[in-house]
Amino acid sequence: MGVCINHRLGAEKQYVKGILDRAQAFAEKIKEEAKIFKISVKIERPTDTELYVDMDGCETLAFDFNPMSFYEKQAKTGWNYENETLKEMKSLGTDENEEHYKKYPGQVMYWASSFCKTQYAENIIEHKYIAEIVRMVAGFCKISAVNDEGDYYFSGVLEDATSAIEENGALINAIGKQLKGLGYEQDQIIKGGETKIKKAKK
Repeated sequence: MGVCINHRLGAEKQYVKGILDRAQAFAEKIKEEAKIFKISVKIERPTDTELYVDMDGCETLAFDFNPMSFYEKQAKTGWNYENETLKEMKSLGTDENEEHYKKYPGQVMYWASSFCKTQYAENIIEHKYIAEIVRMVAGFCKISAVNDEGDYYFSGVLEDATSAIEENGALINAIGKQLKGLGYEQDQIIKGGETKIKKAKK
């Protein structure tokens, strides 16, 4: 549980490297700016089709572009989250013309699907940074579907994300209290109120 930014992205193979090159350069600028807020940022680029960004209390922001055949293979091994997004990716449409792709392999669609939880970020600016990196990648993709449970991605209002994270933490705590009442041990109870992001007092 917790506020997440989810993305499902599609781009032609020939453009994926350039998209991630730009996103990596953008993330490097964020890394420098984040030092002002004492936010630690780690960037990894194992291949031309992968980019990973780790930011303090957030989960890893992952862009791992693969052809549909990769996702179909993974689905057979029980990859739960991606099994669901695979259905959505297929519904977005892919050209099955193998002869065309043999002639123009760069036009094969590559897909990336993941989520990044920001619930336990040290500073609300981390949510903004994650959203802006996603926006940088999604903006160059042929197909993109993004969902920000903090609403910042769409509204541009950071207070929206602050409110969502605080409210989500309160909900997680309420569920934790109910579980405690059912006899669960303290270390087995989910907690959310320890999030450091709070709404500004009026």
